[in-house]
Amino acid sequence: MSMSMSSSPTSNSSSSVKDTEINQEHTSTSFAAGCPSCLLYVLISKNDPKCPRCHTIVPLPVAMKKPRIDLNISI
Repeated sequence: MSMSMSSSPTSNSSSSVKDTEINQEHTSTSFAAGCPSCLLYVLISKNDPKCPRCHTIVPLPVAMKKPRIDLNISI
């Protein structure tokens, strides 16, 4: 009987941990970017893209497009 009581809170706590992790992923997405003023790579969030050292707004990195390759080209 004590086994069933101890296993029940464990399952509840693991589900709440998963919910917390999912909520944190949506609220704070951070990435590395180069600060134009400090010339350092810093870890910034999308919500507040400021350098933690000099408080300059760091431009968001632009995703590079993959080049389109035409496989039907004749050489």
